[in-house]
Amino acid sequence: MKIVECPCGSGKDYKDCCYKKTHYAKHEKKKRASIIVTVALVFVVLISVLVPSFIIIQKKGRESLAECLAEKGFVLYGSEWCGKCEEQLELFRAAANKLKYVDCTTSQPMVLSYLCIKEQINQVPTWKAPDGRMLKGYTSARQLSAESGCPYFGI
Repeated sequence: MKIVECPCGSGKDYKDCCYKKTHYAKHEKKKRASIIVTVALVFVVLISVLVPSFIIIQKKGRESLAECLAEKGFVLYGSEWCGKCEEQLELFRAAANKLKYVDCTTSQPMVLSYLCIKEQINQVPTWKAPDGRMLKGYTSARQLSAESGCPYFGI
């Protein structure tokens, strides 16, 4: 077996050489770096494909939930001065106009309209189901879906 001297000048055999180990380590670093870059690129491509799809699903989910709630007779009672009412409407974004919504605002702040009092609404936001059940306070889309039986595919 022929001994090949190390190029570093140590006089050792090349297979035991520090140069070979250093060269191997550099090669491994480059290999790892290229794997990381490849994984990052795949991740970016996946995100760029999936995020628009997810946004469309959310939009359709909000629209279908709003339409279903309206069809089933669920009514949202709210007021202009109520921050949680704004949040409740924001949950549906552009589909909020598909909801049955009653504004309980009067000329006096923090006082509910006669219509809302007649419907026994003493807090806003309140969702009223056709069977008379009430969901008081901000209600998540998942909870509205569960209470109404309306399908919801989204956040």
